[in-house]
Amino acid sequence: MSDKRGKLKAESPIKSVFSTLGTELFLFPVLIVAGALITRYLGPANKGIYSFIMLIFGIFVPLMMFGNSGSTRYYLSNKEYEVKEIFGSLLVMVIRFSLLANMLIYLLWYMGWLGKTGAAITTPQISIILVAIPLTIANLLLMRILVGTSQFVLKNTTTIVFRLVQAGLVLFFAYAIHAGLTGVVAGIMLAKFTYLLIQLKIILGHYHIEFTYNKEFVKKARIYGMKVWLNEIVRISNNRLDQLIIGLLLAPELLGFFSVSVVVAELVQKLPNSVVQVFFNEIAKADEIRKKELLSRIHKLTLWVTILGGVFLVLTGYWLIILMYGEVFKFSYEILLYYLPGVIVYMSTRIFLQYFGATGQPMKNTWIQLAGIIVSIPAYFLLIDKMGVIGAAIASTIGYLATNLTALYIYHGQTGNVSLAMYVMNKEDWKWAGEKYQEIRKKLLK
Repeated sequence: MSDKRGKLKAESPIKSVFSTLGTELFLFPVLIVAGALITRYLGPANKGIYSFIMLIFGIFVPLMMFGNSGSTRYYLSNKEYEVKEIFGSLLVMVIRFSLLANMLIYLLWYMGWLGKTGAAITTPQISIILVAIPLTIANLLLMRILVGTSQFVLKNTTTIVFRLVQAGLVLFFAYAIHAGLTGVVAGIMLAKFTYLLIQLKIILGHYHIEFTYNKEFVKKARIYGMKVWLNEIVRISNNRLDQLIIGLLLAPELLGFFSVSVVVAELVQKLPNSVVQVFFNEIAKADEIRKKELLSRIHKLTLWVTILGGVFLVLTGYWLIILMYGEVFKFSYEILLYYLPGVIVYMSTRIFLQYFGATGQPMKNTWIQLAGIIVSIPAYFLLIDKMGVIGAAIASTIGYLATNLTALYIYHGQTGNVSLAMYVMNKEDWKWAGEKYQEIRKKLLK
């Protein structure tokens, strides 16, 4: 029997989009229900601490990888390296970045430099976090293997299993054994470990693997990674700086209210995200004319879907929050009204970020995200002081608007391609969307 490992073909764009969209649709009710139950169980204060812990995984950990996650995807997607050539190097990166991240996070916690909400993290909880950090780093790097080789079906399969396991474990620790916030964090750690085992099984079963250290790749990954890292710093700061500042300056329960509004607002991005993830790989291999055509059509399609979702949330968000999280979180709807416009605008920005990243211009993304930080940081401190958590929501929206205007300015300066055509659906766009629908329909009927 022949060994088929290492001979995986890149999926078609339609198959990738459909797989990603199907994953989003499948997981959507599971994550919503599980998230609502956990939030109800924790209450505003513990929900704030829980959200801050998620920020540690979502902000501090990626930053300690110095952009090497993005480098892995980039060099695999443009086919400069194969998986077998870099796998051993990725394992070394996991060890190196894990040691650095754990040392830094423990020091910040021990010295009391994580602000008011971080100070509420207990010793058992920080111990679990430190175990989960290497797992998180490994998960991120291994996931990039699947994404970089356009294996979205495999990537989405592992995502589904991970999310289901995490939801089950967290709910078990919360409702079955009543282990409180510490149990919830333990459930997340165990889910990350399960995710790592699944990823390793799939990668070892589908790719030829060589456990060698590739110095050339490591050097290139470090150089490209530093460019991506600068973008990561400003991107992550721009996206989650509001919650970090709230966690540092305000009481945990206020971060709890704000985090709920963020979760609800970002529901409008679920459907467009399935297209955006695949857009990167398509842009990377397209010619210049095709690049512009893809960007224009994907931009208007994702933006309008996001706008329609935003209108729906404005009309139903209050009752949705009460239904999902309970009346104790009704203040989150007021925050949502100020935060939502920025989330909608940022979906437009994401298309340009994907474009510049896929065309090997990560520094342009850095300038785009940096514009948002420069505008929003003064706004955060000024508006939080005057308006509290509502001020943070307004400052976030201002920052998102700044990134979008900067992205449009840079893209137009490079291509001269910014016009109303990027916002208005015409007959050709509807025809194109119809053709893509038929392609998906045929695949479903097979």
